[in-house]
This record gives sequence, C-alpha cells and structure tokens, in this order.
Amino acid sequence: MRVVIIPAFILLLIVGCSQNTGEIVYSGLFEATEINLSSPESGKLVSFPYEEGDILNSGQVVGQLDKDRFEIEKSGYMISIQELDVQKIQSEAMVSLTKVTLEGAEREYNRLKNLYAKKSATEQQLDNAKTARDQASAQLKANEAALKILKYKKELFEKNIQLVEKRITDCTIISPINGTMIKKYFEETEVVPGGAPIGKIADLTTMKLMIYIAQEDLGRIKIGDKLPIRVDSYPEKRSNGSVAWISDKSEFTPKNVQTREARSEMVFAVKLLVENTDNIFKIGMPAEVLWKN
Repeated sequence: MRVVIIPAFILLLIVGCSQNTGEIVYSGLFEATEINLSSPESGKLVSFPYEEGDILNSGQVVGQLDKDRFEIEKSGYMISIQELDVQKIQSEAMVSLTKVTLEGAEREYNRLKNLYAKKSATEQQLDNAKTARDQASAQLKANEAALKILKYKKELFEKNIQLVEKRITDCTIISPINGTMIKKYFEETEVVPGGAPIGKIADLTTMKLMIYIAQEDLGRIKIGDKLPIRVDSYPEKRSNGSVAWISDKSEFTPKNVQTREARSEMVFAVKLLVENTDNIFKIGMPAEVLWKN
C-alpha cells in the first residue's frame, strides 16, 4: 500500500521575491514514496531483523510471520486427497464391475424376452430379468455419481491447498522497492494483527517537492524544466529539481472570479523530483524553489 505523507502545513504557500537578485521563491516540503510493510495474515512475528535506517532491496525478505498452523492445515488437505485417491480406485472398480453386471443382466433380459415371445419362458421369468437389469442400471448410476462426488471433493481440497499456500506465502513479508527503513512498529515475538504494518520503507533516492504557484507564474514553467533548489541546512548549495507534474486545476477556485486581483490568488500544484545523491534531503524538510523574475 503506497502512503504519501503530506503534513498539514505544506498547504501554506510561501512566496517571496528577492530584492537583490530578482528571484521568485516558492517554498514547499520534501516528500518521499513511503510504503507500509505488511501482511494480510495475523500471527506471531518470528523474524524481523531490521532496524530504522537499514537499507532494503526490492524483493528482499524483511519479516516472517508464524506459518506452522497453515502448514498443518495443508498437510490435512493432502492426507484427505490421498484418502480420496484410494476411494477413487475402489469406486472405479465398482463402476467397472457394475457395468459387467448390467451387460449380463441386459443379455439375460433380451434372451428371456425372445423366449417369452416363443412361449418358452414365463412372464415371471421375464419380470425377474427386467428387475435385475433395472437394479444393475440403477446401481451403475449410483456408483458413477459416487465417483463424480469423489472427483469434486478432490478438486475442493486442491483449491483449499492453493488458498492455504497463498496464506503461507503471505506470511513472508517482502520489500516491494529499494529503500530505507524509516519506521519499525513491531519487534520479534510480538503478535501482529492482519494487515497491520510491521514497518515502513521509503525511497529516499528521489525526493518529491510539492510547491503551489500563482496563476500568473504558470507560463514560466513546463514539464521537464530544471529549477534550482536550496535548503536552510545547506544555504550555499544548489540542487536541481525536475518539474514532473503541473496540476491542471486550481487548488483554491473562488466561486465568482470577477477581478484580476481575485484571479491572481488562485494557486496550482507543481511537483518536482529531486535526486538525493548526497542524502541531504529529509522527509518534511522545507526547501525553496528559485527562478529568475
């Protein structure tokens, strides 16, 4: 689950204009792609050897929930399937035997039917043969139905095995991205509720900086532009942010815009991507975006 934290005070738009350089300054806060590390399953956390600040790789196993109960459940289904396979062999033998019995009963009925037509067999003999044939036919249908039920039961157990294997897989928590552990919520041996995150990872290599610019400044930037960025911690250092997105809708649109002054109060969100090569930018750190007036 992707979570992007936007503190409430990021909505405060700080715009300035340097008297000395003629630069327009917009301020915002750094964000990062943050992802909770969680499992839909609940259970005892048997392994979680990572701490805040540890670097994790995409596809890396970071945590393990107890899966013994699911392994036992899977074993039970597999034993049931083995028992069904034995019953299937027996049922198939019964079907084959009943088919032979029915074929014999059918021949006997036809033989007595011909004899009865020639007055060489009694009506009672013919009725008995018909009854034997009908009973064999009914028994064959019952045996075939029982064989189908065994087949359906096996398919059900196989589906249950697939489901429990999915639950076993879900007990292993894997990092979906390359990133840094920024929060650890549970320790080993603690019981984790289903869906609860055991930790949070963030991609700090590329930071996001959201600023809100006035309508009249929209014409100054476009997607792909590189804008200089500075932070208070390194006032002399400049980094470049690439404009990745410009909102096509004002954040605050007045119901009735009548004057130019009112229209100028409309602001638009702009997202910049900033490479954090020196790891100097932090989540929530304020930054200033500069460009010439």
